[in-house]
Amino acid sequence: MQPTTATRKIAAAASKGRIVVVQGGQGAGKTYSILLLVINHLLWKPGQLFTVVAESVPKLKRGPILDFKKILRSVKRYDAANWNATDKRYTFANGSVLEFVSGDNPDKYRGARRQGLFLNEADSLTFDLFTQMESRTAGPVLIDYNPSAEFWVHTEVVNRDDAAFLILTYLDNEYLPTEERDNIERAREKAETSQYWANWWRVYGLGQIGRVDGLVYKEWTEEDEVRGDYLGTGLDFGFDHAMAVVDVYRTPDGYLLDEVFYGSGHTALDVVPFLEGKDVVADVESTGAVQMLRDHGVSIMPAKKGPGSVLEGINLIAGSGLIVTKQSVNIKKELRSYAWMVDKAGRTVPGRVVKENDDALDAARMVVLRHAKQPRIIW
Repeated sequence: MQPTTATRKIAAAASKGRIVVVQGGQGAGKTYSILLLVINHLLWKPGQLFTVVAESVPKLKRGPILDFKKILRSVKRYDAANWNATDKRYTFANGSVLEFVSGDNPDKYRGARRQGLFLNEADSLTFDLFTQMESRTAGPVLIDYNPSAEFWVHTEVVNRDDAAFLILTYLDNEYLPTEERDNIERAREKAETSQYWANWWRVYGLGQIGRVDGLVYKEWTEEDEVRGDYLGTGLDFGFDHAMAVVDVYRTPDGYLLDEVFYGSGHTALDVVPFLEGKDVVADVESTGAVQMLRDHGVSIMPAKKGPGSVLEGINLIAGSGLIVTKQSVNIKKELRSYAWMVDKAGRTVPGRVVKENDDALDAARMVVLRHAKQPRIIW
């Protein structure tokens, strides 16, 4: 099997830093190249444990697991008897093990120690997962993603002394099918007349960080410490995504948000220690979770709901000023992608937001709405 330019670049980066951050566009062969290097590493080093993480089991099956088996079969080294489908682990003849773990199962990464780690599509994983797993990894750590927007890798990892960073594009993959290459390059022509395709070409063609137009909160600042008067703690249950707990403070310069808890795959009981003794605001229509928390002594006030309440909360925050503590990594990530809706023509839809990547911001908004003053209207 002949390595691509992408494979050689990643291997070179691995000689410069324990952490290798691979940012790249569509068709660059990031995941395939990394797995090729991981397999080679395990074949030469007996008794190693290397962990591959993706957002969910379906993503593991469609991505890293599929590529892993394809690589081994192409060199006639795959043995079905060595694959444990239940635990998603492959054991090599020399005793080294490659395991595949979903990021939505936090118990999988809190205890185990390993010799290598690969975070696939890291923009869909949390900073907490990275810190927990990286601290338990003795050897190389590899990270890949499409740069749709800036996230914790850019703010917390690439500037580390032990990190090497590189950008790959489809031009680094000599084995990319001609049809896919042509489709990618068509986007370059469309980019000349379309804002959507200009951003698409920037991210998936050039491997550069995407530009999000129409951000809801265009202006905000960052501070090291909490200050101001405590208003309350917002709780967003995030049943099908992230659960968020945010403390909100009122300062002369606006509302200050401090991220207390953020993660997926959790129950209400997991956040009890972060809520004790606080004035919590939450959606009380989530009756089961709310009652569970109240049974454990947590005081919960109902969030203000109804037509226009989301926009009212946004106006309150944007009109007063917004500050975020430095350690609030996931709040900052949400702020960089929380945007107004656009119609098919690419025009912003006044007053309507995209309901994605907004768990922490929703939690904060619920607290602010309970202390409402007349805001400066931005829509």
